[in-house]
Amino acid sequence: MAESLVALTISYNNKGMKFLTFLILGLVYSHAVWGRDISLYRRLTVFPLKVENEFLDLADKSWWEIRRVITADKRFLVATKSFLQKKRCLSSSWGAQPSDAIILGRLLDAHVLVSLELVGREITLRAYEGENGQEVWVGRQSLHPAIPIAEQLEKRSVQLVQDFTASWPYQGFIIEDRFIGEPIYQEGNKNLTKVQVGLDAKVQVGDPVEIVTLTAESLRPLFQGGAKETLVAQGRVLYVDNEVITVQLDRLPYEGDLKEGSLVKFPQEYQRLRDLFSTEKDNLPSVSTSSTQMLKPQQKEIEEKKSLVTSLAFLGSLAVFLILAL
Repeated sequence: MAESLVALTISYNNKGMKFLTFLILGLVYSHAVWGRDISLYRRLTVFPLKVENEFLDLADKSWWEIRRVITADKRFLVATKSFLQKKRCLSSSWGAQPSDAIILGRLLDAHVLVSLELVGREITLRAYEGENGQEVWVGRQSLHPAIPIAEQLEKRSVQLVQDFTASWPYQGFIIEDRFIGEPIYQEGNKNLTKVQVGLDAKVQVGDPVEIVTLTAESLRPLFQGGAKETLVAQGRVLYVDNEVITVQLDRLPYEGDLKEGSLVKFPQEYQRLRDLFSTEKDNLPSVSTSSTQMLKPQQKEIEEKKSLVTSLAFLGSLAVFLILAL
């Protein structure tokens, strides 16, 4: 028995065994990531901006403004500074890697983790899922070369974050009626549901409504071509009461598919936000069932290579982390 344990230990320490472990982990992770449903993202953690020492005070001011803008309409919940201090995570120096995002996501109970970094005169925002570590969105803002950085950093950082939040493929989610206690209920011959939206949403009676599901299809950023959007039900706005919208469902193919937390898209509100805040200028695909087909052949090849590199980087960091932990 002792000889068997020694042999097993030796074989595990062998490089070939470690490679096999890496391969198995890769296959398991790929199966877990591709084809999985994406749930509601609401809890965000925004880390302090990563900048050179000379801009630290300005970065801190920008960080406060970013968090204020995100939480203004109560659409998102953002971790407070005191919470990050309590968890000892008040830092801009985290690795911004998928494996780091998984660890921090569980520690901070965050759906999405957001990092911003200033390199030269370019600000980069990267958002990762807290559960799986996959990129949700990546964006960049170039600062004007003739204007001092100190006069642009806050404004450009806020614009980048607004672009990110406007890229959300859904603008609300189903909630249970507090009196009925059900997500779907009847009023006469009408099927109704209540939807939570942001306070600043410009939704009007009669606007079309779509209940959707999102499915991860690749390791590209989920909101930039990495997820497939599927229509589950359709309806229209019946009543508007601040941030709670009553929706009449005209198409309800599978009632069981609709539950509390189901994702709700208001196409007109989505387009309004994209027109107002988008800085992408169609350089990257949005959530779509045919996002890859919209790319030019050269762009498609670049995106596919990027997907492969991202996959290998993630699997490598995850495998190394687990091997060292054993």
